Amino acid sequence: STPKLIKSLTNYFAIDVACGHQHSAVLMKHGELYTWGENRYGELGRKRKDTAPGPVEKLPFAVCVSCGPYSTAVCTDEGDLYMWGKLAGRQFTSHSYVPSIHPVLQERRVFATSVSCGSNFFVGLCSAYLSGLLRKHQGTLSTLPSSEGQDDLSGARKNV
Repeated sequence: STPKLIKSLTNYFAIDVACGHQHSAVLMKHGELYTWGENRYGELGRKRKDTAPGPVEKLPFAVCVSCGPYSTAVCTDEGDLYMWGKLAGRQFTSHSYVPSIHPVLQERRVFATSVSCGSNFFVGLCSAYLSGLLRKHQGTLSTLPSSEGQDDLSGARKNV
């Protein structure tokens, strides 16, 4: 069919786009995600059945987006992987329309930088979190101790 201009999104600067079976998503310059299309399994990230373009609310600053046939996933600037909808016949959560951090990746403390959704799987490009502050000393990577001899965790997550 003929491509159509989405007038409600013409004042935004898009940086990434993804398409599922009957839904689409576009990521804007300032981290907002807009979705539209079929919402049978919550793939739009909202409860209502409205198919018009709308924002996915309560989602942190997104840096990339991918859609599977009935799912959507984003990586955030904090390295979290949020997913919602249906993948391989299973809902991600009991409220599949609510973007949720992937529990296994969160538990393993990895930093997600990219994601790609297939019909029965997803692939994430991740790196490990390192606790403490890091410095390079004579070609080795070492942890700087805090004043009490413990690792300083104030550095939070580090993408290495």
